[in-house]
Amino acid sequence: MQDRANKGDAITIAQLLGTGFSISTFLLVRDHGTGVHFWDIRITQLSHIKKLAIIQSAMYWLAVLCAKLSIFLFYLRLSPDKHFKMIVHGLLGICIAYCLIGAFAFLFFCQPIAKYWDPSITYGSCTKNTKVWLSTAIINAVTDAFMVLLPIWMLWHIRIPRRQKIGLIAIFMTGVFVTVTSFIRLHFIITLRPNEDNARRTAKAGVWGKVANFVAILRPSIVSLITDITIVLLSYMLV
Repeated sequence: MQDRANKGDAITIAQLLGTGFSISTFLLVRDHGTGVHFWDIRITQLSHIKKLAIIQSAMYWLAVLCAKLSIFLFYLRLSPDKHFKMIVHGLLGICIAYCLIGAFAFLFFCQPIAKYWDPSITYGSCTKNTKVWLSTAIINAVTDAFMVLLPIWMLWHIRIPRRQKIGLIAIFMTGVFVTVTSFIRLHFIITLRPNEDNARRTAKAGVWGKVANFVAILRPSIVSLITDITIVLLSYMLV
């Protein structure tokens, strides 16, 4: 039990650090010009923005991975059912894969890599990074939805009084907040268009990504609070 608690604490600390660094670099990116029209950004600013965006993206996906890992480890303790555990392990593997892709995708945006942030490099080629952003955002939003539905599906088949079952389901429904922010972020990423003025849309997507990180950090506290309230209410109802 102590070992599990230590792992949970380590994951939470990593998530906090990742979120903190992600927000810090996001604010630096904003100060250098993101969130304004693309034509208002100077060439020198653009280079700094892209370098900071690489760090910000890596820290963001680290925080997302830690949040998912913390929740999935909690889910693995919920039920001994092997099918449930297989689904959890499968989703965890998917999350690890796309979070690592999101964190290190910049390595594959351009060849040579420096061409991504250095406009003076005229040789080589670059791919459309919006495809990577969109695909990882879609998978992230879908896995968030599965993370809400999975424990509810498991609880629905447990033979306990209906009131207790509804109370437990309400606790896990706190994940809806994270799912909603993920889909809002996805909406802004979908609106990105190649060769268009995307600076403002990118900033909005980034803001909602940070909101999702914050909600994910607060989720355990929200779950704990709702659990206590539910226990008190059920104790009165069952008297």
